[in-house]
Amino acid sequence: IGDNIIVNLDSGNKVSVPVAAIAENYTFHYVYMSREVYSALFAANPSYNYISANLGYELDGTQKDTLAKELMSEYSISAMVYQDDICETFENVFDALSYIVIVLVVSAGLLSLIVLYNLSSINIHERIKEIATIKVLGFNDREVSDYIFRENIMLGVIGTLIGLVLGIGLHRIVITVGEVDIIMFGRSAGVMAYIYAAILSMVFTALVNLILRHNLRKVNMVEALKSIE
Repeated sequence: IGDNIIVNLDSGNKVSVPVAAIAENYTFHYVYMSREVYSALFAANPSYNYISANLGYELDGTQKDTLAKELMSEYSISAMVYQDDICETFENVFDALSYIVIVLVVSAGLLSLIVLYNLSSINIHERIKEIATIKVLGFNDREVSDYIFRENIMLGVIGTLIGLVLGIGLHRIVITVGEVDIIMFGRSAGVMAYIYAAILSMVFTALVNLILRHNLRKVNMVEALKSIE
């Protein structure tokens, strides 16, 4: 507000227009000005060629077609567009994007599952003698699992917290890059989005722990203790 923008006219001329206010518009973009401002800037009275009307009630597809034909034939209207049809079109586009988001979420989940599984497997393999020792000392399977996987849970919590912080900036970058001139996406993500992300991260961590719990039960204590460091 207070800055000037350049408006390109159909004639090729350019006019500098002061910004008095800004309105958020998520589909298409417009410049609004009063008759007085238009006359002062362009030295001519405005020629109205666009009318926006609120019907006050909903129409089905047949009623829309009938109304459009009547208005276009009687008042020489060249084109007629219903705002709810435009909204429906954009909603269909966003629904298609939802499938892409699902693919990304599943891919990210599988990636985290593979990384956690490999790291945990290496951790168990490197500490096989230590695991055998505590089992010989009388630790049962549950206590051994808690001893080993407690680190996984702590790393999962730390990674989730760091990911949520970095995700705020990454979300803004993705939204900005994905926008086109005629569409504005929402800049903020709801709290539930971060909660779901945290829950999914911990679910994958718990799933890895559950899968590797079987490996801990199969540790051969005699062979492990006989192995040379």
